[in-house]
Amino acid sequence: MYLKNADEKATQELIENYQEVIEKQKGTRGVVPPGIYADYGFVLLQADRADEGKQMLQKEIALYPESEVFITRILKMIEQ
Repeated sequence: MYLKNADEKATQELIENYQEVIEKQKGTRGVVPPGIYADYGFVLLQADRADEGKQMLQKEIALYPESEVFITRILKMIEQ
C-alpha cells in the first residue's frame, strides 16, 4: 500500500486499511504477511505517531526476526 497524494485524509485512510488487514488476518498461520507491520509503522511515523510506529516496527521484528537489520536501521534514522 502506498499514498499517491500524501494529505491527511489519504494518510488516515491508509492507516485504517492497515488496521483492517491486521485485525482481519485470514492466513493459515493467523499472522500478518511479512512487511505489513513495517509498512504500517513507517506510515505512522510519517503521521507523527512515533510511539505507535515504533511499536509496529517492533512487532515486525518479533514476527519476522530476519527483518531486524532493516528495522533497526529505520529506528536509528528516526532517533537522530
